[in-house]
Amino acid sequence: MDIDRSGVAEYVAEEIRHALLLDQIPKDPTKAYLLPGPPVPVSVRSSDGTVSFDGAQVRIDWADTSERVKRATGPRIVAVGDLVQVEWLPNTGHEDGFMRFVTRETVFSKLPPEKDPYALDLWGSTRRDLLTALVATAVTSRLPHPSARGEGESDGGFRERPPRAARMPPPADHHDVLLRRLRELGELHREGVLTDEEFTMTKAAVLRGFR
Repeated sequence: MDIDRSGVAEYVAEEIRHALLLDQIPKDPTKAYLLPGPPVPVSVRSSDGTVSFDGAQVRIDWADTSERVKRATGPRIVAVGDLVQVEWLPNTGHEDGFMRFVTRETVFSKLPPEKDPYALDLWGSTRRDLLTALVATAVTSRLPHPSARGEGESDGGFRERPPRAARMPPPADHHDVLLRRLRELGELHREGVLTDEEFTMTKAAVLRGFR
């Protein structure tokens, strides 16, 4: 009787791949990631919204089931140069997970993921939400390696931002949308849905859209 050796073959192939990878690891400390991140563009729909990354900027579009405070701030667009790190915790099915894009301006933010306009609250399909790790990895692999920090650092230990290219002022209708969102945030604050800290943080996120 023939014995199915496919499992053994897969094991041997995996060991060979692992050995080849070990040969590529430098002996000295490295200042770059050893493996490339997932190819871009990459986009994933999670329980809290859709997050996409094109290699230059991250965009978050909120779902109808997202918290009102997030939907009031509108889509979030963050350039790679404005990011410090990506925090990711999977949804285990018993506890919610989250993916947070930490910027230079929100590095000390204490908002919970469900109200943070730069974080996706992962609470729905565990299998679907796990795919957000692709975006987290793609973004992280394009950020400076942690061990590379320290060379030419400024502004509290983070790399100095490159000068931004000149941009055309936003159209008037864009300002109307932002003003409407500010009014919505004010209503949420007066109704007690948002605390003072939450209102300040989310209002700042909307005001950055006027720049």
